[in-house]
Amino acid sequence: MTDTDTGKRSWQILAVVLTGSFMAVLDTAHASSDALEWVVSGYALTFGLALVPAGRLGDRYGSKRLFLAGLSLFTLASVACGVSRTRAS
Repeated sequence: MTDTDTGKRSWQILAVVLTGSFMAVLDTAHASSDALEWVVSGYALTFGLALVPAGRLGDRYGSKRLFLAGLSLFTLASVACGVSRTRAS
C-alpha cells in the first residue's frame, strides 16, 4: 500500500466515523430539555448494555463490519423515528 492509498483510506475512515457522530448529534438537535434527558439516558443505557457483547462480536466478525452494521441500523431507526406520524408530548 502506498502513502497515497494510506492517506485516501484515512480520509474515508474519518468520513465514516464523522457520519456516525453526526447522526448522534442529529437525534438531539430539535429535542426539548425533557426529551433530551430521555435521549441521553437511552444512549447511556444502550452503550452500557451493548459494550461487552459488541466487543465480542467485533472480535469475531471484524470491527469494520460491526461498525457499518450498527451505523446502518442506527440510520434506519433514525429515519423511522423521523417519519413517524405521532409525536410524544
